Amino acid sequence: MLFRVHTNLGFTSGIRYVPGDIEPLKEVSGTIRQILLARGAISKVQAPPLHILPGWRDRAELFESVGITDVDQLICADLREVSEKTQVPLSTLVLYVSVVKQFLVL
Repeated sequence: MLFRVHTNLGFTSGIRYVPGDIEPLKEVSGTIRQILLARGAISKVQAPPLHILPGWRDRAELFESVGITDVDQLICADLREVSEKTQVPLSTLVLYVSVVKQFLVL
């Protein structure tokens, strides 16, 4: 699941987030995520399906073949594993993630 950050967040691990960041917050425990949600510091992001993104129909079909159907799943996926399964270079997948994040900012 993806979250939008609404306030500056810093953790003892050294990880920092600024307002507007859209991240899975994997390193944050479920309890802390619930507290941040309740305080309005973060909110859940409703990620669209990949096939509705402009110019993404063919990519959506490729990712669907490995079980990825929406932006959330692509951003949260293990890109090395996706690269192995789809034969898409890791550097290209990193670029794709950057591009789909831009659709969430709009």
